[in-house]
Amino acid sequence: MDNLEDVKRQLQEEFVALTGIGWSVHGATFKSPSAIENEDRMVIHAATIRGQSWVLLAVCDGHSGSATSNYVAQRLPKYLRSALKDVIENKLQGCVDHEHLVANADVISKMLQAEIKNLDDDIGFVVRKLFNDVNELTDAEALRLIDEHEEIIERAFQGTSVALALINVDQYLIWSAVLGNSTVALSTRSDEIGVRQAETLCERHALDVPEERDRVTAAHPSEEVIDDQQRLLGLLPLVSRAIGDFHLKYGNAYLYRLFSLLPHTALDGTTLRDHYHKVDTPPYVSNEASVRFMDYGILWERWPILMLYTNGVDQLIDGSRVHNPGIHSGADPASVVSFLLGLSDKVKPVVEGILGHGVERKWNELGSNLNRATEVLGNLLGGTDVERLQAVVTRSPQVGRYQGKHMLALDDTTIILCDLTVLQQELERILA
Repeated sequence: MDNLEDVKRQLQEEFVALTGIGWSVHGATFKSPSAIENEDRMVIHAATIRGQSWVLLAVCDGHSGSATSNYVAQRLPKYLRSALKDVIENKLQGCVDHEHLVANADVISKMLQAEIKNLDDDIGFVVRKLFNDVNELTDAEALRLIDEHEEIIERAFQGTSVALALINVDQYLIWSAVLGNSTVALSTRSDEIGVRQAETLCERHALDVPEERDRVTAAHPSEEVIDDQQRLLGLLPLVSRAIGDFHLKYGNAYLYRLFSLLPHTALDGTTLRDHYHKVDTPPYVSNEASVRFMDYGILWERWPILMLYTNGVDQLIDGSRVHNPGIHSGADPASVVSFLLGLSDKVKPVVEGILGHGVERKWNELGSNLNRATEVLGNLLGGTDVERLQAVVTRSPQVGRYQGKHMLALDDTTIILCDLTVLQQELERILA
């Protein structure tokens, strides 16, 4: 058996890590060993508008492929930067002082919701334009058009969750938005020495969240839209809001005549065409994001760190689909990630009890450039447990086995961490 440091090195080779805006933003993503490609994407983008620094951070959790998540990660900064400039010039009359921004925070919140919806609508509009008479489309015609416009059709069929934070660094303001089951949360030092606390800034949209499940069910009262495995129409697991997934947003002719001819199968291994009749009252997937505004200036003395992460983090902390099949930890993922950012002697045994393995403060100390996101990710994946780390590195989680237990579905996992105090300092240094 390899020793701990050797296994760490192997695992870190699987990470894609990045830093941005000096050393204030750390990101890391890990591809599921059973996946062909990593479907997650990260966004770190900075802009100056009216002399003030704005930063956009986002994680995109793709499903059924990376076409949609990749497209959104590339286009989202352009959409939001253009819309933000328009709002500031035309609705805020160019006033970007603290008082004016706070008083008009709802205007920017509505802009974020609208632009996420616009980005999604634009993806679907192109498909409608290409296939304006989909009911008359033959398989041969559809296959020809798919061959000519594969990327356009794939990004409409595939989907992605989005969690983002739009930060005005000069005025200590954050707008967070979530569409789907990714997370934006804020970690701060608590009054208790050696303990960091966390607050989730936007609600997650997932079928394991009772309120979201009830919303979906109420929208389609005459249908069995969610099965006992928390899948939407048996076709989409967990997610109820996303960009893309137009086979569940448009009429069933699009699923039957177009999307079923893509090289994808349903979750149960049947053809997509076998399920077209279920699409009776679309849309089943919403593009309405949850948005929240926060003035984090009042938390400045508590060393705030912004945390964005995809659903893979939730799965690792829950444990029931990874290291402890069938056993749910019941822990709050944001709190666990926050504890790992300030791993004191007081919280270390708590985290180890939740995860079921040892963790350490400098998990990637071997690296020359320390990245806090890889620290957190390494501790979540196995920490100091060599067997768990080896199971992640060397085996497909769908067939892996260690200590007599099966590992189940380990998802792609992505984390972005932004130290808001350091962000301020780095931008002042860069712009000086």
